[in-house]
Order: sequence, then structure tokens, then C-alpha cells
Amino acid sequence: IEKETVFNRLKDSGLTQNMPCVLITAKGYPDVATRCFLSMLAGAFPSIPVLGLVDPNPDGISILSLYKFSSLSRTYGSGKYAVERCGWVGVLP
Repeated sequence: IEKETVFNRLKDSGLTQNMPCVLITAKGYPDVATRCFLSMLAGAFPSIPVLGLVDPNPDGISILSLYKFSSLSRTYGSGKYAVERCGWVGVLP
């Protein structure tokens, strides 16, 4: 989840009690630890969908791309933490 405000709203709404899920936010662009954690979860549970809730703008697409493809420009963890099955949920441009 791109925005911390959206993350808190979903958490406070009781979403995780009504629908089994794990909510993760990096409060914007994800750091290596967040991408590593998501990659480990996705690897441990290959049948569970991984969905990204980001804004339909260049920054949101860039954030989703970091989760999905990792980053070729960053030397640490480059490609290592990619979750290629990460899909986009929400408003599409």
C-alpha cells in the first residue's frame, strides 16, 4: 500500500478480520527490507495473490514496478527481491 493513510484506514476498518490478508506499507518508495519481506512472503506462499494498491500516477507506477521487477539501477539487492506476480489493484489510469 503506497500511502500510510490508506494503510491505516484499511487496518482500522477491520479488513484483516473480515478477509484474511497481510497489509504492508513502505510509506512511499519501498526500502530493501520491505521488498525483501514481501519477496519472502510471496515465496513462502506461492498460491496467494500479491496485490499493490498505488496511485495511478508516475510515482505509483514506479513504486509498483519496484515491487514487481525490483531495480536495475540499485546495486544492493538488484533483481533479488522482485515479486513478478504482483498485480495492481485500485483505480487504473
